[in-house]
Amino acid sequence: MPAHLFSCALLLMLPLLISHTSHAADILYKDIAALSDLNWQSGASIPSPGSADALNGGSFTAAIHSFPPNLRRIGGQTPHSFTSQLNKLQLPLAAVTQDGQLIAMLASRWAADSENRRLYFEINPLARWSDGRAVTTRDIAFSMQFIAAPHTHAEWQARQLNNLVKQTEIYSNQIFAFVLRKDTDAESALLTLAGLRPFARHAYENINDWPERFDWRPEPVTGPYMITQINAGESVVLQKVSDWWGHPAQPYFSNRFSVSRIILRYTASDELELFSRGEISAIDLPAATLWNSPAVTRLADEMKIRRYRLYNQAPATTNGLLINGRIAQLASPENRAAVADALNLPAATGEERERLKGIVAGHQPAEPPKPATAADHPPAQLVLSYSDVADEDLLLQLRQQAATNGLQIRLRKLPPGVLADKLALGEYELIWLSLAQPLNPDSLLSLFSRTQGALYIADPGIKDWILNQVEDPHRAARLIEEELINNYLFLPGYRFPYAQAAAWQWLHLPEPPGTRQSRSLFDPFDPLTGGLFWVNRRERAEIMAQPVRGQYGEAPPVIDTGFQVPKGDL
Repeated sequence: MPAHLFSCALLLMLPLLISHTSHAADILYKDIAALSDLNWQSGASIPSPGSADALNGGSFTAAIHSFPPNLRRIGGQTPHSFTSQLNKLQLPLAAVTQDGQLIAMLASRWAADSENRRLYFEINPLARWSDGRAVTTRDIAFSMQFIAAPHTHAEWQARQLNNLVKQTEIYSNQIFAFVLRKDTDAESALLTLAGLRPFARHAYENINDWPERFDWRPEPVTGPYMITQINAGESVVLQKVSDWWGHPAQPYFSNRFSVSRIILRYTASDELELFSRGEISAIDLPAATLWNSPAVTRLADEMKIRRYRLYNQAPATTNGLLINGRIAQLASPENRAAVADALNLPAATGEERERLKGIVAGHQPAEPPKPATAADHPPAQLVLSYSDVADEDLLLQLRQQAATNGLQIRLRKLPPGVLADKLALGEYELIWLSLAQPLNPDSLLSLFSRTQGALYIADPGIKDWILNQVEDPHRAARLIEEELINNYLFLPGYRFPYAQAAAWQWLHLPEPPGTRQSRSLFDPFDPLTGGLFWVNRRERAEIMAQPVRGQYGEAPPVIDTGFQVPKGDL
């Protein structure tokens, strides 16, 4: 996840799964003797994807293209381009695998009591915050009430959790339960609520100073890395937590997170130049054209650098083209359909890319119907704004195809923060939207929140669904998705069926070099798929003393097809 994923993280991250209204924030303390017999589960028994050959120590540097405005996970000016990384520093209660199973993370076990509408979790008794304090149900109770407080400004997240949770019950220092609302499906709620990443109660004792006091105050973490240094406008430095509790408490973490120091270096320039000098350890190469570009090919041929490709089955991250119906020349569906025809997105995606059919992961909406009438004065020229350099190759193809069909497209690259403002205010004509994660129904709806909405769509039908606070987010999300696609307000994008990267040869990966769900081969933090690489410090010294190929000879690309599936089967 070095350079590319940090740059495309944009600002539209999945919302935190926590609550806001008085009901979901209600805490009841109960006698543990009142617990009935429960069918406790500890989740899938999955071997660690790490390698027994991994060496501990060393440092890893990646590029970020937008310096964070703060280090908070919630509150004003969130989410932002760094939010997903802050979330990854905290372990969820449990993580969902590719097969929809749960694997223990912060919780050691859980149980579902569908008859009494309760989900029970037991926090691992070994769990510790990075400052050494034990993680307990006091942190769970605090988190629910903290985010429910009006001045925390987590309105959307609050409402979403409130749709699931009626109240929280505390039974001991480790055991608690979510009491589900009537008619809430326990199985699907379990998969959602397992994603809770609590806050450390003791770190927020003087909440009267929220949020200013906490803008640049790193919070204690439950994961393997903590922020130790902020160089304003330059870098964020993280260190491995000393004696991290996560392993041996959880075997899935063995032989992972081996690097001692992570440096996230802000750069406004092309990270490829820094990478070529060894100032960045690895870069993602999300597009086939980047993998085969003359610059990357030359580096791989001349320097001690290796390229990697892992075919994966990761859910597609959401991307596509937003067409602003607020603009006069794009106000009619007929004109927007004419723009879609001129761009001809299916032709531009090519053989390497797989077309997406919808916005929400797993949804497969039908192709939009052709307008019954022809376009009335379709636009002759439009500005297409974007933020991620990885999309440029596709956008250049779209521009060329549009010109052939009589539509002139001017491409405009904007910093992520500027693009976020344009999205929220509706100040754009066309925008290529790239999110860092797949959207689920809740997170799609959150983009249109009245208080924290990141998208402006000039469509009364969508506004009605949000303002009515539809209780069934899955139905509401599907209707909104159909509205966007059928009215040519959003053209779904594409995915590459693999993760690609280039790295200096002193960095090593296991075999295979990632998991079925890996979107980035050099993600330092992700509890489910990250932290698989390690540094050979002796090799690093030798290579950086003589970076041009010599005794190391040729390093052919590593291409792993073990998780590949036939095109179109995902």
